[in-house]
Amino acid sequence: MSLKEIKQQLLDLLAQGDWVSGQRVAESTGCTRTYIWKAITSLRKDGFNIEAVQNCGYRLGSGADIISESLVRSYLVPELKDISIVLRDSVGSTNDMGKLFAESGCAEWTVIIAREQTAGRGRNDHTFFSPADTGLYMSIVLRPAIAAKDAVLLTAAAAVAVAKSLEKVCKIKTSIKWVNDVYTGGKKVCGILAESSLLPGKTCLEYVVLGIGINLLPPKDGFPAEIRDIAASAMTQENKELRCKVAGEVLNTLKDYCECLSYREYYNDYKKRCFFLKKPVEFERGGVVYRGIAERINKDFELVVRLEDGKTMTLNSGEISVKSAETQNPENP
Repeated sequence: MSLKEIKQQLLDLLAQGDWVSGQRVAESTGCTRTYIWKAITSLRKDGFNIEAVQNCGYRLGSGADIISESLVRSYLVPELKDISIVLRDSVGSTNDMGKLFAESGCAEWTVIIAREQTAGRGRNDHTFFSPADTGLYMSIVLRPAIAAKDAVLLTAAAAVAVAKSLEKVCKIKTSIKWVNDVYTGGKKVCGILAESSLLPGKTCLEYVVLGIGINLLPPKDGFPAEIRDIAASAMTQENKELRCKVAGEVLNTLKDYCECLSYREYYNDYKKRCFFLKKPVEFERGGVVYRGIAERINKDFELVVRLEDGKTMTLNSGEISVKSAETQNPENP
């Protein structure tokens, strides 16, 4: 068993909160005390506060925000308790891994979570800054029985699930920018990327990999200069089990929505969080820049814009730029 695997097993044991004896760790991992100590030392270098007391064993110190399979699972509703959860220290993209799993026939609700992404991305090949241990980088493999044109329903449902989860766990106000970004305090805190594949010869989806990247804590060296003015974190200081709590809450809420996806029970929650409605917006189509007022979001989660010439245009995807100074600090109504 590799050192990485031993470290994850240790975190799963320590996540239970009690003192764990060296003997129990040895029996659970099948490793020698020397190798266990090597793993403990490596975890400490990674930033985990692990206490060691003779005759007591090991315990996770206060303030530690770890990602642990057992801890994530402890926050899940019974219907999700047996899902497959794959944890990785570092990946290029959790969505890329999710697509590989989906193509190989993995079960629905397989979840991939990484401590960091080295090639995280959003829509239109935009990069998503994903430094280690400050965000939740998660992809979920879904197999919904819906047409490809309805895939936006999953993106919208995920946006509401993230917004409500951050409001509950982090006690912050959130808003949504069409189609797939969650904001707090006027800055982006979460991006969502849905990537899908069609059944051969069909218009129905074979699978959707739903990627969710949330900035939970400020990066140690700050956000890069190019996104410093537009990116935010949900919390300002470390909170024990934060990422596991948020992951569990998002998955639970999304599960509820997916049970009746076509009923769009999340529509009103989505609409009321859209901070740009009735405000000037700008977007590009076919190389032409259009300006107008964002009038409404319809129940297919399309954006209806009234253009400067009085005509309306209905957008089903793409980027919009909000042009009103009033939206610099959008808040949930």
